Amino acid sequence: MLTKRSKCRWAPTAILFLATILQPGTVIARTEGSIKATCPLDGTDFQALVDFSGTQAGLRLDLKPLGAIAAPPRLPVCPKCGFVFIKSDLTEAEKAALRPFIASPQYQLWRKTYPSYFLGGKILDRLAAPETAIAYAFLQASWQAEFDPEKHKACLSESLAHFQRYLQGCATRDEAWISVELICGEIFRQMGDFSQAQAWFDRIKTNPEFQVNPQRTILKTELSLIAQKDASPEEIPEMEVTDDDIAKDPVYKIMKSMKGFEAMLQRFELIRWSDNSPQGFQVQVHPKGNSILSNVWWFSPLTKDALGIYDWNRFMDAYNQANKVVSRHAWLKDWMSARDQGAPPREVLLFMTGIVPRMISYPGQEDDYGVDGPTLLKEWSSAGLAGKPRYEIGLYEGPIVAELYLADEDSRGLIFLHYPHEPDLSFGPGSYWLDGLDLSAPSYVVVDSNGKWEKKTLAYGSY
Repeated sequence: MLTKRSKCRWAPTAILFLATILQPGTVIARTEGSIKATCPLDGTDFQALVDFSGTQAGLRLDLKPLGAIAAPPRLPVCPKCGFVFIKSDLTEAEKAALRPFIASPQYQLWRKTYPSYFLGGKILDRLAAPETAIAYAFLQASWQAEFDPEKHKACLSESLAHFQRYLQGCATRDEAWISVELICGEIFRQMGDFSQAQAWFDRIKTNPEFQVNPQRTILKTELSLIAQKDASPEEIPEMEVTDDDIAKDPVYKIMKSMKGFEAMLQRFELIRWSDNSPQGFQVQVHPKGNSILSNVWWFSPLTKDALGIYDWNRFMDAYNQANKVVSRHAWLKDWMSARDQGAPPREVLLFMTGIVPRMISYPGQEDDYGVDGPTLLKEWSSAGLAGKPRYEIGLYEGPIVAELYLADEDSRGLIFLHYPHEPDLSFGPGSYWLDGLDLSAPSYVVVDSNGKWEKKTLAYGSY
């Protein structure tokens, strides 16, 4: 991901690669719940508290997500035998292999000593899973144990061993290889082995893959921490991006080749962009001038030849109509100005996929609303709103705190989801009516253009 701003906190592609392929993507609020689970080894039925979703607001050098998110997400653990649900759909052969292993004195000792992801790593190792999957499980265990120095170091040591085994058998210098090289040096640093960490980063920094951003900035940060004998976990640093970095970026080249690029730059500031190959790319732009919309997140799909399906002119046409509809709701400006002192700035975000103003959609399928579509459409109909919920708006304060849906045919809107502040945040909940809103399914809010609102609830059986 690159940015036009001289300094910006953004997620480096290389160090994110493993986190992306080894864990599911996060959504927009931390939610949890109890599920019924059955141990595949001994048939024990039990209730398990698990995490359903979360908001990621940053990333540490050791890949731990930051924000209103469980890191790592909780795993069901059988209360009888101690099996950790680190892998689903076990085969009968795998179950047979695991039963004596789980029952062994060694595993039961680990069970009493180490966190769940450590046990999960041992299970994956027993099943001969890929080395990166095993290593990542132990890395997640290190997050669980980071306040216990002895256990933390034991988890890191296990993770390092499996990452190094991966490197020994790695024949290609791809993004996974770059990620593992970086994380191994980070693990040495967190273990307090500064001489080994120094040697590790001195070795890899001579490779051309580590002389470009984001790798060179990460290396600079790591070497600075090592010089200070600092073993503490740290967030991924701000990146110093040069004009040369931007000019060489393949996504920027695609964006620049799309018709209307120079005209778009007259109206918008490019903030950041990222590659979502092979489907397309995502870009964030900030409208210049007096607009309620603070940012637009646009996913631009590509053809098989890596050409834009839509150009910047069509993007701006779609934005103009969306901005016209959003501008009816003057109360959004009141909400933005009602934040508490010390709280993050409030922003109104427009999501667009292609020329459809929604986060999830596909070319030619404007009625696609993602997994929440059936409920959203029922609430829209129940509220008596005209048309269909065409425009998806995110209200943002650190994480997204609410989703607002609008239509061309109706001056009112529907707040489909609302996420109040976490209670441990240092700033207050805000002074606007939306900030103190208690809204959970099957309730929703209908709001008019002046901010007059009414809370409603779907009839039982409709949800």
